[in-house]
Amino acid sequence: MIRNHKNKLGICFPGHFVINTFKNDKEIIFLTESDYSVLENGNRLDKKYNFENKLINLKTKVNITKIRKEINNYSTMWTRWVGTSYKHEIFREKTSILVYKIILTLESLNIKCMVFHTSVPHHYDTFCLHTACSLLNIPTIFLYPMEIGYDTSTLTGNSLLPIRHNGDIFSREPLGYIINKKDYKSEINNFIIKTLENSSNKVRVYGDSIISNLTTNFCFSLISLFYLELKYLYIKISRRKPKYFYKDYSILNKLNILFNQKEYLKLYKKYQFNTLNLKDKGPLLIIYSHYQPEATSMPEGGDFISHIDIILAIRSKGYLKKLYYKEHIGSQEYISEIAGKIVDITRVGLHRSKEYLDSLLDLECTLLDPKLRIDINHLNKSKYIPVTIGGSIALERSLLGLKTIVCGQPWFKNMPGVIHIDEIDSLEEIDPEWTIPSELIANQAFSWLDNTISNKTITNALSIGYTHKNITLENINKSKTELKLLVKALKLEYIY
Repeated sequence: MIRNHKNKLGICFPGHFVINTFKNDKEIIFLTESDYSVLENGNRLDKKYNFENKLINLKTKVNITKIRKEINNYSTMWTRWVGTSYKHEIFREKTSILVYKIILTLESLNIKCMVFHTSVPHHYDTFCLHTACSLLNIPTIFLYPMEIGYDTSTLTGNSLLPIRHNGDIFSREPLGYIINKKDYKSEINNFIIKTLENSSNKVRVYGDSIISNLTTNFCFSLISLFYLELKYLYIKISRRKPKYFYKDYSILNKLNILFNQKEYLKLYKKYQFNTLNLKDKGPLLIIYSHYQPEATSMPEGGDFISHIDIILAIRSKGYLKKLYYKEHIGSQEYISEIAGKIVDITRVGLHRSKEYLDSLLDLECTLLDPKLRIDINHLNKSKYIPVTIGGSIALERSLLGLKTIVCGQPWFKNMPGVIHIDEIDSLEEIDPEWTIPSELIANQAFSWLDNTISNKTITNALSIGYTHKNITLENINKSKTELKLLVKALKLEYIY
């Protein structure tokens, strides 16, 4: 095989584990949103994205207006960081310059494929690098943490599924490389059993520390906010770099966000129903809302990042019956914590407010208690069909032979049983067959999932997405071996 030594593979935001594994590989370049690292004469050199590098030609084949378009497409996500509207254009301009610099650098380095040390481009840093790759038609690989096989009691057993993006979120698909000999049939069967038992097989764990038990307490959130502000002031005065990216919001902005959330939760509780009406004549729809702001709605939602837009789409397709709306349990959290440490407010109040609740009522939604446990059998008997942006309930129901309406772009969007809302012409009359378990769908879904993930995942010793405890040396070695196989396969397809 003749190797092209000019072509390179990029790895974005590598942790120490990944850096130590590939630091001596001259065909790999490490990148962040501020700099990149290349191997020259046996040493890793860090370089900045700038226009002063004489090796970089300022001319590019990329249409610059497309940078603005991509930034505008992510406008909902920017509200997490930009606290005042007059700063949005300044923010956009600075982001355009950074993306342009990254584009020039990627072109000069001949990077042909990029691996991201995260699940999806859902923060400013990953957005900038992914957008540059997308505009240059450079394939990007994301490592998506799966809940299949994850044990919430011990916080172990999670694996990463490589997902390829050939452009935007609509192009995403499982990579499909054979990486190991791990068969998932047993884990899939256990997942089905937990679903039928209505066990807590969700990956998000509450109450794992003293802090996490207080995240829903409003008074504690106010104290935490002032603590964070004082901590940031100290960091700013001492000119130290914050460990976590601190967002562009004043303390008054943040207080307003918290009070928005508090008012919404209070009003929601006033209007919510604690049970379904068993006299309902189905099939009826239940919107399972997503925790926001979070990657599962933006960018994974695609064209449907707002529940209000979803409700409007449902109504516009002729659905005039009762429409249930079930709030995500995580919307009750005011404070965000990582590994037992307070890092920020959740910013739920950006998406949940009195105005949001008024919109739900205006669209004639019937609100359900977020804590209401609706097991699969009840859904069958009562003829309710969930609607989700891309929640795991769709995956669960497919494995049980049931159909679910999905509005976003989850990695399992092609799984049998998943019906995308864009594929539905009318909801005036819903096919009752959608509520009846189908053995054919269940078998097809099982086979699809097995073929998609078996032998094709990476042991998550990198702790991407989920908290992991007691990571063993065996898992670290497995992860290292599987990462090397992934990189080798990517080099064969894109570099050589």
